[in-house]
Amino acid sequence: MKFGFIAHARWTSELRKIFLLRHDVSLIPFKSNKAIEKKSLEAGLIKDIFTYRKVLSAQKTRCSGRVFCVFLTPEQLLENQERAVELVVEACSQAKEWGAEIVGLGAMTAVIGSRGRETNAQSPVPVTTGNSLTVYSSLKAFQEMVKKLEIDIHRQKIVIVGFPGSIALAITRALLEEGVSLVLVSRRTTPFLKRFMADLDEATRKKVEISSDLPDALSKGKIIFSATSSGNLIDPDMLQPGSIVFDIAQPRDVINKKEKRKDVLIIDAGTVSLPRTTLFNYHSISLPFFSFLTLPAWTWQFREQHFLNYSGVGPYYLPSCLGETITLAMEGRPESFSLGRELPLDRVREIGRLSEKHGFIFDQFISFDRGISQEQYGRTKKALNNAH
Repeated sequence: MKFGFIAHARWTSELRKIFLLRHDVSLIPFKSNKAIEKKSLEAGLIKDIFTYRKVLSAQKTRCSGRVFCVFLTPEQLLENQERAVELVVEACSQAKEWGAEIVGLGAMTAVIGSRGRETNAQSPVPVTTGNSLTVYSSLKAFQEMVKKLEIDIHRQKIVIVGFPGSIALAITRALLEEGVSLVLVSRRTTPFLKRFMADLDEATRKKVEISSDLPDALSKGKIIFSATSSGNLIDPDMLQPGSIVFDIAQPRDVINKKEKRKDVLIIDAGTVSLPRTTLFNYHSISLPFFSFLTLPAWTWQFREQHFLNYSGVGPYYLPSCLGETITLAMEGRPESFSLGRELPLDRVREIGRLSEKHGFIFDQFISFDRGISQEQYGRTKKALNNAH
C-alpha cells in the first residue's frame, strides 16, 4: 500500500526561500514577512518534498509513501482555516493521484478543520491525524524515563500543558488510570472542561488541579507533558531543577535557547524510529532549499544517539503521526483511525501494539534533534532527587 503525509512550512523564512525559487526572484528577498505570508496564502503552493521508496516492516511487509508540504506557517493555518482545509484537501488529492490509499495529517494540519474531521469529509482518501500513536509513544517515553531515573510517580505532580487538546486529553485519561496527581493547564475554562471534571469520581477529582497560569503550574510539578498548538511557550528558565519535559508539540513548546540548562531534561516526545529493516531503503526528492534533508547513506554508520534529523519527516526519527500512517499502510487498513478530540485509549493501545509488531522503535530519545548523553540523564536524576 502507498501512503501520503501532509506537512507544512515551519517558519516564514521557509516561505521566503520557496518564493525566491519559484516566483519573483528580484523582489521577494526585499518583501516583508507579512507580504510573503500574504503571497503564500494566495498562491497555495503544494509540493512533494520527501519520498519513502520502501519501508520494510519487521514482518517483511512493505509500503511506500510520499510527503507533501503545504507552504503555510502554523499561524496561517490556524488563522485561515477555511483556506487551509481547502489546501490540505488538495494535497490529499495529489497524494491520491500519486497512488496513496491513506493520508496522514502532520502537525497543524491535524488541528484545523475540527481536528481532521472536515478534511476527512472532503478528502478522496481516508485521513488520520496520527494522534493515537503520538499519545502511545509519549506515554512509552514517560514509562522509560520513570524506570531510567527511578521516579516515584505517586510523589510527583504531573503537569499537562495543552488541555483539553486531543493528545493532552488522552494522556490525562491514561495517567488518571495510574492514580497520579495532575495539574491541567488550559487557557480558559470551557464547557468541555467543566463536563470533564464533573464526570470524575470524587477521589479522582481531588487529584486534579486546573490552572491557566503556566509559570505557576510549572512551579508545582517537575514532570511536564506539553502538547499545544502555539509553540515557543515554555522558557526553560521557568522550569524547576530536575524537571523533565515531554515536548510533543510541533512547533516545539519549549524555547530552544543557545545556552542549555544542565539540570533539566527536554525530550522531543511524540517521535518513533523506523524499523531497523528499513534503514537504507529511503529516497529523498527534496526542493533545493530542502537539500539538507537528503542525508547520504553513510550517515547510518554513526551511532544512533548522534544522528541528526533536521527534517522532522525522516529518514530515521519521525513524528508518531507519520508512524501511525505507515503502520496502517503496513496493515493494509486505509481508515481514519484517529480523528477529533476523543481518542479512545483502547485504540491508542491497539495502534501502539501494531507499530511495535512491525518493528517501530520507541526507546530512542532525542532533545532538540540531538542525542541525550548518559551524563545528562545523570544530572537530571541528581537534580530531581535533590529537590526532595
